[in-house]
Amino acid sequence: MQKIMIICCIFIIGCALTTEEVAKRNEYLERAQTYYRGKKYLNALQQIELALEIDQNSKRAIVSKAWTLFYLNKNDEAEKWFTKAHEMDNADVWTHQGLAAVYFKRGMNIGKRLDETLLELSSVDAKQRQEKQQEINQTISKKRQEAELWFNKSLTHYEEAVDYADQGQDLYNMLASVHSMVALPYYSDAMRSLALYEETGQSPQENLVDVFLEKGLPNYEKALTYLDKYIKFTNEELIPIDTYLEERKSKREEIGLLEDEHTKLDRQIEFLEMQRQINRKRNRIAQGFAGDTDYKIAVLMRKAQEYAKTDDSKSRYQGLFKKHIVLAKNRIFDMIRDYPEMKSGARNLANIAKLEGDYKTAMKYLEEYITKNPMIRPIEKVEVREEMELLQYDKKN
Repeated sequence: MQKIMIICCIFIIGCALTTEEVAKRNEYLERAQTYYRGKKYLNALQQIELALEIDQNSKRAIVSKAWTLFYLNKNDEAEKWFTKAHEMDNADVWTHQGLAAVYFKRGMNIGKRLDETLLELSSVDAKQRQEKQQEINQTISKKRQEAELWFNKSLTHYEEAVDYADQGQDLYNMLASVHSMVALPYYSDAMRSLALYEETGQSPQENLVDVFLEKGLPNYEKALTYLDKYIKFTNEELIPIDTYLEERKSKREEIGLLEDEHTKLDRQIEFLEMQRQINRKRNRIAQGFAGDTDYKIAVLMRKAQEYAKTDDSKSRYQGLFKKHIVLAKNRIFDMIRDYPEMKSGARNLANIAKLEGDYKTAMKYLEEYITKNPMIRPIEKVEVREEMELLQYDKKN
């Protein structure tokens, strides 16, 4: 036993880094970070490799290498190094985010290749396409399942990252994006089936609207939950920024300040205004994402009501339509309040009113849109006028 302890001690002493080696390793990693921030990933990778030559078990170096490989589009290698870091510390936030990003990209790549395949098939002769329809459907189903598998693996790691992070709110956007990608194929299938039914009267073998309600809608609702959390977070984050910004501006107006103090305050004000601008941009994107999601669900439920085969189904679709059209409308009102410079608010409200069958209100909002945006492109103005004429026709009929 004593011999084993002596051997272990010798091994530890032999593996310990000298002060010079630690300093050199850290120097390489600092250089790598500078290159990384400048998006010079090959240069960053070179410095990380030098650091790993000194300390092959440096978690910082391993995670840095994984992220650098990820941004060099070397997904498989990135996964290998993220996995190694995860085995060293399964509570590391950056490692969970890294694996989540790798799996999300893998799912997106499958979707992209599937879209390219479908685009190629659209140019194939109709007869030939019909002959291969079963094979095509099987391929689509298989690829979608593969993509959903990777998206779900991504979700697992993003959720772990949120649990371990001190400030996990920034990850809410990514969680919303992944849930939306899981929901999207079910939504697209349901919309296509309703369009086909509308054009041909051909009823699909499977009620794809109900499939969406079972598998797609829960993911959209989770996405909306995360977006609402993120919107709340950005609004709360803005309060101290605005408070400190006003305090700095008031200080700037004081009489008798030295030039150096003026310069320092100007820099602080410039930084805070930049932070405010970043915050508002992130908030606006999240609000727009949430509004679009609610509106999409409402559009599908509105169409589904027209082709519902039972009263229960129609009632369910109608309830979901009312819920999400109100949510979409409220989000637009919030954005108009928070961003009065936003040009599209009135037109979006017109689309909602039209979906509700309120053509008078839709026309009012379109008039408002043209009045408030006199500098819109002439072709867009013509489009809005044509839309108003159609609404007038629908109102009469």
